[in-house]
Amino acid sequence: MEELRSVLAELSGQEFVFIPNPGNAGDSLINAASFQFLDDMKLEYRIVSPREIKQVLKKGHSIVDKFELKDKVVVLGGGGGFTEHYPYSNTLVTALDRHVKQLILLPCTIEGYPDTLSGLSDKVSVFCREQVSFEYLRSICNGPKIYLSHDMVFGADFKRIMSAKSSLSSIRNRIKGAKSHAQVASYIKRNGNEKLNALRLDEERSDIDIPVENMDMSALFSLGTKTKATNFYAAQQFLSHLDVFEQMVTNRLHVCIASTLLGKQVIFLDNSYFKNRAVFERSMGEFNNVKLVSELPS
Repeated sequence: MEELRSVLAELSGQEFVFIPNPGNAGDSLINAASFQFLDDMKLEYRIVSPREIKQVLKKGHSIVDKFELKDKVVVLGGGGGFTEHYPYSNTLVTALDRHVKQLILLPCTIEGYPDTLSGLSDKVSVFCREQVSFEYLRSICNGPKIYLSHDMVFGADFKRIMSAKSSLSSIRNRIKGAKSHAQVASYIKRNGNEKLNALRLDEERSDIDIPVENMDMSALFSLGTKTKATNFYAAQQFLSHLDVFEQMVTNRLHVCIASTLLGKQVIFLDNSYFKNRAVFERSMGEFNNVKLVSELPS
Protein backbone atom coordinates (compact mmCIF):
# COMPACT_ATOMS: atom_id res chain seq x y z
CA MET A 1 0.00 0.00 0.00
CA GLU A 2 2.98 2.23 -0.56
CA GLU A 3 1.33 4.24 -3.36
CA LEU A 4 -1.58 5.05 -1.06
CA ARG A 5 0.83 6.10 1.66
CA SER A 6 2.72 8.27 -0.85
CA VAL A 7 -0.44 10.03 -2.08
CA LEU A 8 -1.72 10.64 1.45
CA ALA A 9 1.71 11.89 2.57
CA GLU A 10 1.16 14.87 0.28
CA LEU A 11 -1.64 15.91 2.67
CA SER A 12 0.75 16.21 5.61
CA GLY A 13 0.47 19.55 7.34
CA GLN A 14 -3.03 20.35 6.05
CA GLU A 15 -6.42 19.35 7.38
CA PHE A 16 -8.59 17.34 5.03
CA VAL A 17 -12.07 15.88 5.34
CA PHE A 18 -12.58 12.15 5.84
CA ILE A 19 -15.99 10.62 5.16
CA PRO A 20 -16.16 7.00 6.36
CA ASN A 21 -18.17 4.53 4.32
CA PRO A 22 -21.64 3.65 5.66
CA GLY A 23 -22.67 0.03 5.97
CA ASN A 24 -22.38 -3.11 8.05
CA ALA A 25 -19.78 -4.48 10.47
CA GLY A 26 -17.40 -5.21 7.62
CA ASP A 27 -17.53 -1.54 6.67
CA SER A 28 -16.90 -0.60 10.30
CA LEU A 29 -13.78 -2.75 10.21
CA ILE A 30 -12.65 -1.06 6.98
CA ASN A 31 -13.24 2.33 8.58
CA ALA A 32 -11.37 1.38 11.76
CA ALA A 33 -8.44 0.18 9.64
CA SER A 34 -8.57 3.46 7.69
CA PHE A 35 -8.57 5.56 10.85
CA GLN A 36 -5.60 3.56 12.10
CA PHE A 37 -3.76 4.11 8.80
CA LEU A 38 -4.40 7.86 8.79
CA ASP A 39 -3.47 8.24 12.45
CA ASP A 40 -0.27 6.25 12.04
CA MET A 41 0.70 8.73 9.33
CA LYS A 42 -0.06 11.53 11.83
CA LEU A 43 -2.41 13.23 9.37
CA GLU A 44 -4.91 15.89 10.39
CA TYR A 45 -8.50 15.37 9.30
CA ARG A 46 -12.05 16.37 10.10
CA ILE A 47 -14.65 13.59 10.10
CA VAL A 48 -18.02 14.08 8.46
CA SER A 49 -20.61 11.45 9.35
CA PRO A 50 -21.90 9.36 6.43
CA ARG A 51 -25.29 9.37 8.11
CA GLU A 52 -25.43 13.16 8.00
CA ILE A 53 -24.22 13.12 4.38
CA LYS A 54 -27.06 10.76 3.47
CA GLN A 55 -29.63 12.95 5.21
CA VAL A 56 -28.52 16.06 3.31
CA LEU A 57 -28.40 14.22 -0.02
CA LYS A 58 -31.88 12.82 0.60
CA LYS A 59 -33.22 16.35 1.03
CA GLY A 60 -31.60 17.40 -2.24
CA HIS A 61 -29.34 19.95 -0.56
CA SER A 62 -25.69 20.64 -1.36
CA ILE A 63 -23.28 18.68 0.81
CA VAL A 64 -20.48 20.94 -0.41
CA ASP A 65 -22.22 23.96 1.12
CA LYS A 66 -23.61 22.19 4.19
CA PHE A 67 -20.28 20.72 5.30
CA GLU A 68 -18.03 23.49 3.92
CA LEU A 69 -16.22 21.22 1.48
CA LYS A 70 -15.60 23.66 -1.35
CA ASP A 71 -11.92 23.69 -2.31
CA LYS A 72 -11.11 21.15 0.41
CA VAL A 73 -9.35 17.80 0.03
CA VAL A 74 -11.89 15.04 0.68
CA VAL A 75 -10.99 11.40 1.37
CA LEU A 76 -13.75 8.78 1.05
CA GLY A 77 -13.72 5.48 2.92
CA GLY A 78 -13.29 2.39 0.78
CA GLY A 79 -15.27 -0.81 0.40
CA GLY A 80 -17.82 -2.24 -1.97
CA GLY A 81 -20.29 0.62 -2.05
CA PHE A 82 -19.50 1.99 -5.53
CA THR A 83 -21.48 -0.70 -7.33
CA GLU A 84 -24.89 -0.95 -8.90
CA HIS A 85 -26.24 -2.54 -5.72
CA TYR A 86 -25.89 0.76 -3.86
CA PRO A 87 -26.47 4.28 -5.28
CA TYR A 88 -24.90 6.22 -2.38
CA SER A 89 -21.25 6.31 -3.49
CA ASN A 90 -22.16 7.28 -7.03
CA THR A 91 -24.34 10.12 -5.73
CA LEU A 92 -21.65 11.23 -3.29
CA VAL A 93 -18.82 11.27 -5.84
CA THR A 94 -21.01 13.10 -8.37
CA ALA A 95 -21.82 15.75 -5.75
CA LEU A 96 -18.16 16.28 -4.83
CA ASP A 97 -16.18 16.08 -8.07
CA ARG A 98 -15.24 19.49 -9.55
CA HIS A 99 -16.37 21.23 -6.33
CA VAL A 100 -13.56 20.09 -4.06
CA LYS A 101 -9.83 20.66 -4.37
CA GLN A 102 -9.05 16.94 -4.49
CA LEU A 103 -11.09 13.76 -4.07
CA ILE A 104 -9.41 10.53 -2.97
CA LEU A 105 -11.23 7.19 -2.85
CA LEU A 106 -9.60 4.69 -0.52
CA PRO A 107 -9.33 1.09 -1.81
CA CYS A 108 -12.66 0.05 -3.24
CA THR A 109 -14.48 -2.15 -5.72
CA ILE A 110 -16.22 -0.35 -8.56
CA GLU A 111 -18.87 -1.68 -10.92
CA GLY A 112 -21.30 0.03 -13.29
CA TYR A 113 -22.02 3.79 -13.49
CA PRO A 114 -20.07 4.30 -16.73
CA ASP A 115 -21.48 7.81 -17.28
CA THR A 116 -20.29 9.02 -13.89
CA LEU A 117 -16.92 7.33 -14.08
CA SER A 118 -16.07 8.39 -17.64
CA GLY A 119 -16.81 11.98 -16.69
CA LEU A 120 -14.65 12.18 -13.56
CA SER A 121 -12.15 15.02 -13.49
CA ASP A 122 -8.41 14.98 -12.91
CA LYS A 123 -9.08 16.08 -9.32
CA VAL A 124 -9.99 12.48 -8.49
CA SER A 125 -7.70 9.68 -7.36
CA VAL A 126 -9.15 6.17 -7.09
CA PHE A 127 -7.51 3.24 -5.33
CA CYS A 128 -8.92 -0.08 -6.53
CA ARG A 129 -8.59 -3.08 -4.25
CA GLU A 130 -8.60 -5.63 -7.08
CA GLN A 131 -7.70 -6.03 -10.74
CA VAL A 132 -11.22 -6.14 -12.21
CA SER A 133 -12.14 -2.64 -10.98
CA PHE A 134 -8.69 -1.35 -11.91
CA GLU A 135 -8.98 -2.55 -15.52
CA TYR A 136 -12.57 -1.32 -15.77
CA LEU A 137 -11.64 2.20 -14.69
CA ARG A 138 -8.62 2.30 -16.98
CA SER A 139 -10.88 1.39 -19.91
CA ILE A 140 -13.43 4.16 -19.40
CA CYS A 141 -11.69 6.97 -17.48
CA ASN A 142 -9.43 9.70 -18.84
CA GLY A 143 -9.30 12.18 -15.97
CA PRO A 144 -8.67 10.40 -12.65
CA LYS A 145 -5.46 8.90 -11.34
CA ILE A 146 -6.10 5.16 -10.90
CA TYR A 147 -4.11 2.93 -8.59
CA LEU A 148 -4.14 -0.78 -7.74
CA SER A 149 -3.98 -1.43 -4.00
CA HIS A 150 -5.34 -3.78 -1.33
CA ASP A 151 -8.36 -3.59 0.96
CA MET A 152 -7.53 -1.42 3.98
CA VAL A 153 -8.08 -4.28 6.43
CA PHE A 154 -5.02 -6.15 5.13
CA GLY A 155 -2.87 -3.39 6.63
CA ALA A 156 -4.65 -3.27 9.98
CA ASP A 157 -3.26 -4.12 13.40
CA PHE A 158 -6.10 -6.05 15.04
CA LYS A 159 -4.56 -5.93 18.52
CA ARG A 160 -4.55 -2.15 18.42
CA ILE A 161 -8.07 -2.03 17.00
CA MET A 162 -9.26 -4.22 19.87
CA SER A 163 -7.64 -1.93 22.45
CA ALA A 164 -8.80 1.36 20.93
CA LYS A 165 -11.29 3.61 22.71
CA SER A 166 -14.78 2.87 21.49
CA SER A 167 -18.42 3.46 22.39
CA LEU A 168 -21.98 3.40 21.14
CA SER A 169 -23.98 6.59 21.54
CA SER A 170 -27.23 5.04 20.36
CA ILE A 171 -29.38 3.13 22.87
CA ARG A 172 -30.93 1.33 19.93
CA ASN A 173 -27.54 0.03 18.83
CA ARG A 174 -26.62 -0.96 22.39
CA ILE A 175 -29.75 -3.08 22.53
CA LYS A 176 -28.96 -4.56 19.12
CA GLY A 177 -25.40 -5.34 20.20
CA ALA A 178 -26.64 -7.16 23.30
CA LYS A 179 -29.13 -9.18 21.24
CA SER A 180 -26.42 -10.05 18.71
CA HIS A 181 -24.12 -11.27 21.47
CA ALA A 182 -26.94 -13.45 22.80
CA GLN A 183 -27.60 -14.82 19.31
CA VAL A 184 -23.97 -15.91 18.94
CA ALA A 185 -24.08 -17.55 22.38
CA SER A 186 -27.24 -19.41 21.38
CA TYR A 187 -25.63 -20.60 18.12
CA ILE A 188 -22.65 -21.95 20.05
CA LYS A 189 -24.91 -23.68 22.56
CA ARG A 190 -26.68 -25.52 19.71
CA ASN A 191 -23.70 -26.17 17.43
CA GLY A 192 -20.48 -25.64 19.33
CA ASN A 193 -17.76 -23.31 18.12
CA GLU A 194 -15.99 -25.59 15.65
CA LYS A 195 -17.70 -24.14 12.55
CA LEU A 196 -19.67 -21.01 11.75
CA ASN A 197 -21.86 -20.62 8.69
CA ALA A 198 -21.77 -16.87 8.02
CA LEU A 199 -23.50 -16.48 4.65
CA ARG A 200 -24.99 -13.21 3.51
CA LEU A 201 -28.76 -12.78 3.23
CA ASP A 202 -28.95 -9.43 1.42
CA GLU A 203 -28.96 -8.25 -2.20
CA GLU A 204 -25.45 -9.61 -2.78
CA ARG A 205 -26.35 -13.15 -1.79
CA SER A 206 -25.70 -15.86 -4.35
CA ASP A 207 -28.06 -18.66 -5.34
CA ILE A 208 -26.67 -21.21 -2.87
CA ASP A 209 -29.05 -22.73 -0.33
CA ILE A 210 -28.56 -21.15 3.09
CA PRO A 211 -28.05 -23.68 5.90
CA VAL A 212 -30.62 -23.68 8.68
CA GLU A 213 -27.87 -22.81 11.14
CA ASN A 214 -26.46 -19.57 9.75
CA MET A 215 -25.48 -16.17 11.14
CA ASP A 216 -24.77 -13.26 8.80
CA MET A 217 -22.16 -11.72 11.11
CA SER A 218 -21.65 -8.57 9.06
CA ALA A 219 -25.33 -7.72 9.37
CA LEU A 220 -25.59 -9.01 12.94
CA PHE A 221 -22.94 -6.60 14.25
CA SER A 222 -23.90 -3.69 12.02
CA LEU A 223 -23.85 -1.11 14.82
CA GLY A 224 -23.24 2.11 12.92
CA THR A 225 -20.46 4.02 11.19
CA LYS A 226 -21.42 7.51 12.33
CA THR A 227 -18.40 8.28 14.53
CA LYS A 228 -14.85 7.06 14.96
CA ALA A 229 -15.72 5.52 18.33
CA THR A 230 -18.74 3.72 16.87
CA ASN A 231 -16.70 2.25 14.01
CA PHE A 232 -14.15 0.89 16.46
CA TYR A 233 -16.84 -0.53 18.73
CA ALA A 234 -18.55 -2.37 15.87
CA ALA A 235 -15.19 -3.61 14.57
CA GLN A 236 -14.25 -4.88 18.03
CA GLN A 237 -17.52 -6.77 18.43
CA PHE A 238 -17.20 -8.19 14.94
CA LEU A 239 -13.62 -9.40 15.46
CA SER A 240 -14.12 -10.76 18.98
CA HIS A 241 -17.15 -12.83 17.99
CA LEU A 242 -15.47 -14.20 14.87
CA ASP A 243 -12.46 -15.16 16.96
CA VAL A 244 -14.59 -17.58 19.00
CA PHE A 245 -14.92 -19.98 16.05
CA GLU A 246 -12.36 -22.32 14.51
CA GLN A 247 -13.69 -22.53 10.94
CA MET A 248 -15.73 -20.13 8.79
CA VAL A 249 -17.92 -20.84 5.80
CA THR A 250 -18.82 -17.48 4.28
CA ASN A 251 -19.44 -15.34 1.23
CA ARG A 252 -19.01 -12.14 3.24
CA LEU A 253 -15.73 -10.57 2.14
CA HIS A 254 -14.76 -9.13 5.51
CA VAL A 255 -15.81 -12.18 7.47
CA CYS A 256 -13.34 -13.95 5.19
CA ILE A 257 -10.55 -11.36 5.46
CA ALA A 258 -10.88 -10.92 9.23
CA SER A 259 -11.12 -14.66 9.91
CA THR A 260 -8.14 -15.38 7.68
CA LEU A 261 -6.03 -12.78 9.46
CA LEU A 262 -7.19 -14.20 12.80
CA GLY A 263 -5.77 -17.55 11.73
CA LYS A 264 -9.06 -19.39 11.25
CA GLN A 265 -9.72 -22.01 8.60
CA VAL A 266 -11.91 -20.31 5.99
CA ILE A 267 -14.09 -21.68 3.21
CA PHE A 268 -14.88 -18.71 0.96
CA LEU A 269 -17.60 -18.54 -1.68
CA ASP A 270 -18.57 -16.04 -4.37
CA ASN A 271 -21.11 -13.31 -3.79
CA SER A 272 -23.52 -12.19 -6.52
CA TYR A 273 -20.82 -10.48 -8.64
CA PHE A 274 -17.05 -10.50 -9.06
CA LYS A 275 -15.99 -8.81 -5.80
CA ASN A 276 -15.11 -11.80 -3.61
CA ARG A 277 -13.17 -13.69 -6.23
CA ALA A 278 -11.33 -10.57 -7.42
CA VAL A 279 -10.18 -9.54 -3.92
CA PHE A 280 -9.21 -13.12 -3.15
CA GLU A 281 -7.09 -13.34 -6.30
CA ARG A 282 -5.51 -9.95 -5.67
CA SER A 283 -4.68 -10.24 -1.98
CA MET A 284 -5.13 -13.71 -0.49
CA GLY A 285 -2.96 -16.05 -2.52
CA GLU A 286 -0.26 -16.15 0.15
CA PHE A 287 -2.58 -17.44 2.87
CA ASN A 288 -2.83 -21.21 3.27
CA ASN A 289 -5.77 -21.12 5.70
CA VAL A 290 -8.38 -19.86 3.20
CA LYS A 291 -9.85 -21.64 0.20
CA LEU A 292 -12.12 -20.22 -2.50
CA VAL A 293 -14.78 -22.73 -3.59
CA SER A 294 -17.75 -22.70 -5.95
CA GLU A 295 -20.29 -24.48 -3.75
CA LEU A 296 -20.96 -25.24 -0.11
CA PRO A 297 -18.99 -28.17 1.28
CA SER A 298 -21.12 -31.20 2.12
